[in-house]
Amino acid sequence: MKYDFDRITDRSGTNSLKWNVAENELPMWVADMDFTTATNDESIYDVIVVGGGGAGLVSAISAAQQGASVLIVEKNGAIGGNLLISGGIYNCPDSELQSKVKLNEAKRKQIEDELKITAVNEKHKKIQEIVSKQWTLLQQKTDDTLFDSPEWYTLQTFDGGDFIGDLDLIEIMCQNSESAYRWLVSLGTEFRNTITQGPGSLWQRTHSSPHILGTGFIASYANQLVEQDKIHLITNTSVINLLFDDNGTVSGVITKNNENTEKKYYSKKGVILASGGYSANKELINK
Repeated sequence: MKYDFDRITDRSGTNSLKWNVAENELPMWVADMDFTTATNDESIYDVIVVGGGGAGLVSAISAAQQGASVLIVEKNGAIGGNLLISGGIYNCPDSELQSKVKLNEAKRKQIEDELKITAVNEKHKKIQEIVSKQWTLLQQKTDDTLFDSPEWYTLQTFDGGDFIGDLDLIEIMCQNSESAYRWLVSLGTEFRNTITQGPGSLWQRTHSSPHILGTGFIASYANQLVEQDKIHLITNTSVINLLFDDNGTVSGVITKNNENTEKKYYSKKGVILASGGYSANKELINK
């Protein structure tokens, strides 16, 4: 069954939420889809993914596209996680859409001010130098379209996080952001044909979904789960512990479902933990 965006309507027919976020009711269109579920006889997979939100789903889809058998373990009654109620935006440089945006004086000053910041380490300095060269070359042209690059995105992200982020990981994210965007589109994820500066964003590189909140993302991922026979999904099941082999390598998970039944699943190639942060854990937040 393919997901139809028109199904997310309230009884009045308007494009609004069909479930009560405050009561953590999950949308029924997700639960209704014909996913491949794990049977009691199946316990060994190439990859096990803990969490059926945005990170877990794209990990599972990517692994399956490369030929791996995948098990997704989701503690809620349906997939979606935090992405389902997110703002539904994605940031990355996009020369095609950004060519329609003018580089105004405020943006010019923003670039020049950021390039004056004292580098906190050698890698930071190197990225600043790359952006400085890119900016110098752009100024030599008569083109007044919005400047952007993976390096400028990296620099803004690191500087905007008070210089405490992992610059290596930030660089990986920003360098791969545009190819990841194209991959999302190939999955059927829809975006508006405009580029904006979304909430919390530092530059005009925001791609917005035409669908409410994060439902557009989740719908395209859900359709992939239906089409990919290599991905199995179990819901209403928590991972309560990890399994280790004799060498101390993670080799699987121990799960417990809503009926308190425990089961072990084994992974040949790895376990991906995509179960979110600790925002719901008051103890850890207090620390």
